[in-house]
Amino acid sequence: MIKGTEDSVVAVDLLKEASDLWASVSRDYKGGMLEVGRLLHEYVLERLRPGDGLNEEDRRKVGASRMFATRDAAESLGTNIPKVNSLIRTWAVVDLLSDNGETGKLSYSSVREFRIYVSRKGSGEGIRRKRTSEADRVPVSDLERWEVTEKWAASLFQDAVAESWGFDQVRNKVYDANKIAKSLKVQEVTTKKEFKTDRIKLSTVAAGNRPLTTGVAAKIMKVAPRTFTKLCDNGSIPSYRVPGSLDRRVLEDDLVSFMQRNGMPIPVDLTPKKIVTFGLYPGEIVEGASNTSCLVSLGVMLGKEKIKLLIVSDSLGHTCGLRVIEIARKEQRFLKIVYVMPECEVVDPKVPGADEVLYRPVDWSSFKE
Repeated sequence: MIKGTEDSVVAVDLLKEASDLWASVSRDYKGGMLEVGRLLHEYVLERLRPGDGLNEEDRRKVGASRMFATRDAAESLGTNIPKVNSLIRTWAVVDLLSDNGETGKLSYSSVREFRIYVSRKGSGEGIRRKRTSEADRVPVSDLERWEVTEKWAASLFQDAVAESWGFDQVRNKVYDANKIAKSLKVQEVTTKKEFKTDRIKLSTVAAGNRPLTTGVAAKIMKVAPRTFTKLCDNGSIPSYRVPGSLDRRVLEDDLVSFMQRNGMPIPVDLTPKKIVTFGLYPGEIVEGASNTSCLVSLGVMLGKEKIKLLIVSDSLGHTCGLRVIEIARKEQRFLKIVYVMPECEVVDPKVPGADEVLYRPVDWSSFKE
């Protein structure tokens, strides 16, 4: 029950509309479920509005509590509070991550997978802590203000819409994106620590640059194990000892680099063929290439397979382009990177990390996988 306020009628009408829609539409109908979420969001705002500027205790006295609002909404819909919060949060996904509310052919279940990237601004200890001083008083509507938790989430969502990902693909992409994001955060924290070590952490070796035993490496080169060991001993091929053991390991990239320098045939499975483009403008198409504008999606590609060529556009800004090149070069040292910029751009053509700089217009047909 809403305590007597001028806005009570508005809140009642919003809840009734949400309840009627909830009872009449299929749970798989995306448009209906998103509209229910929007109406519930507006209803909660109306319930919170009488407590704007009050501290936690006074808000509860006038019934301006988010918990009370979601409880009453759950009772009206005939469901539970977590379901009400889920409906609102899924609506917030579209409101914050989509391009003008566009969801394409994504199912409601697929949209719901992106809920982890939005959260309430007032969530956490701030809600439970009493605000008794005048300086600490904030509008209670902040408790229903949603925000994006990851800057790249919108790009990932828009890629899903543009490419019409299915539910399984969405789930896998979100999982991979979280894994890469967590890895980058751990790496960022690690690089801030100044330490010296001669140990290589195998868990941080990028996919495609796997460590090889001397026996496997010798078979790839088609030489005797003793010959390969001599090449490692004299420094021709970089290698390292496994901590606590006499076993030696060689990184795949170092082996391929040595074979290329000496004109040795390289096995097909070690020869990268994939072409990836990052941030191309509409109409700029490279046949057979994988295109993305999301840094996390690019990180997933770099971590899963070897890439022959990476074409980076300046469409997201010169600084972003340089950052993409830096990350790609760290993941795959021998990857060829081409940077594309406007013809009128006056920039030093020696872009750090790029093997080649091209100016528009570009003959995109010259790049083929």
